[in-house]
Amino acid sequence: MSRLFFEKKLYNFFILAYLVKYYHVLKKSQKNPAYLKKTQEKNIKKFVNYIYTIPFYRQRFDACKLTPKDIVTEKDFQKLPLLTKAEYKEWIQSTVAQNPESYKQYNITSSSGSAGVPLKLYRYPSDVASDIANLYRGILMQNAGYRIFRDKFFSITSHGAPYKENLIQKLGFLRQKQITAAKDPANLIREFNAFSPDFVYGNTSALQFMATYALENQIKIHQPKCISGISERIEHSTRQLIEQAFGVAPFDIYGTSETGNIAIEKPNAPGQRLVWSDTHVINIIDDNGQSKATGEGMICVTPLLHKSFPMVNYVVGDYVEIKTENGFQYITDIIGRTNDIIRNSDGTFCTWMYINKITSELDGVSQYRVIQNDYDTLIIELVSCDQNPETKKKVEEELSVGFNEVFEKHPKHLVFEWKDAILPDANGKVKMFISNIK
Repeated sequence: MSRLFFEKKLYNFFILAYLVKYYHVLKKSQKNPAYLKKTQEKNIKKFVNYIYTIPFYRQRFDACKLTPKDIVTEKDFQKLPLLTKAEYKEWIQSTVAQNPESYKQYNITSSSGSAGVPLKLYRYPSDVASDIANLYRGILMQNAGYRIFRDKFFSITSHGAPYKENLIQKLGFLRQKQITAAKDPANLIREFNAFSPDFVYGNTSALQFMATYALENQIKIHQPKCISGISERIEHSTRQLIEQAFGVAPFDIYGTSETGNIAIEKPNAPGQRLVWSDTHVINIIDDNGQSKATGEGMICVTPLLHKSFPMVNYVVGDYVEIKTENGFQYITDIIGRTNDIIRNSDGTFCTWMYINKITSELDGVSQYRVIQNDYDTLIIELVSCDQNPETKKKVEEELSVGFNEVFEKHPKHLVFEWKDAILPDANGKVKMFISNIK
């Protein structure tokens, strides 16, 4: 019997085993932060010894004249080269092409494609179980009374799936439903209310559309025990809107399809996303190309529990801000994607990091998007929290001042367009910046 056969049969057991282990680490490290570091270094040792046996990584180690003994702490990963999405995709495709039949039994999914072409992923069931356990650990951390086995789980993501209960779920255990975030808000609300879940996990924009539609049409939404937003940062106004409609404030989860959940917002601490340091190593690269563990920069991730096509220093494509406090690592801000830039006619450009500083504290706006069709003009799409003309005027004035300061040497004409809603792309997400200049 193959490894995949046994892992599929024992999938739920893997989830439970990982959850018990991860939750134990969380609780023990809250009393003794040194335990988290100790656990991380233990997992690093196992992971490094494992990847060193894989030809793809053995070549990267040899090129840097490194052995597993040289990678002991999270900082040591900075000695190894970065892994781009293109490199990772090429490795997967070339490996699978050698024996396609042997990979048909893997758990096959894909990334949403929000940063470009979707990436096809091949996972062991245990890899997926590890990610699910991390999600459940984050839910339990919220202390909202969620029961893992008895309560119902509702997922609104880029990839929906037909709802079909197995025997265990028919008996009332591990009940969960997954639908696509690309559906219109009326259908999302209808399916959500019919299922009446205890926990909701979904694209932030989808939750926002549901909340706006429900409030505007005076539709009552079932109140879950807890709710989390993923894929897009939860702005202050969006958090308030979702809480008003759902009856509970959302918490933010940061992660990707490739890496799994990396960090989760602490209860009653907006913006403080605790990094799962026992299962992930993260470092950032600043604008000078220097690796560091804190500050602002491009995030690179190493999931320590993924064994099928593992990643080392994977370039996610996001700019974030990281800090370390009392032995815990936090993602304190998700600034934007590395390909979110505004171009100038002389070849220079401005990254989303600077635009974020203008928009991050914007009151009176539930959604916004910046569109650049030419070098001299920016279209600013906005959705107001209310219809007060004075509120809109104040928002436009604040944005004008901010954009004029950032683009002092390359002035931009701002065109403000107020909308009822900014609709999601086909993947269910709302891209906050669109540049049509190549």
